Amino acid sequence: MLKRQKPAGKASKLSPEAWAGLLQAMRAGHITTMQDARNYLEKEWGIVYKNGKSLWWLFKKHRVKWKTGRRRHKKANAQQQAAFKKTSLAC
Repeated sequence: MLKRQKPAGKASKLSPEAWAGLLQAMRAGHITTMQDARNYLEKEWGIVYKNGKSLWWLFKKHRVKWKTGRRRHKKANAQQQAAFKKTSLAC
């Protein structure tokens, strides 16, 4: 029989509890950038990452994507857009 070997490489610094805490803080809106995530992990869990690339790979591994807002034109008028939405026909 073939034995299944563990993948080579370092084990993750991030424990399941720390990951759960990070996700909870992100959902609460306390963390909006990768730097915020690094600061949170260092302050709350004592986990230090030298750069954002390591943390980025963890987000990719767990299939977490940053949500960003859509761009707004600098000359856009919010009142006109709201009025247009109210008067336009629903599809």
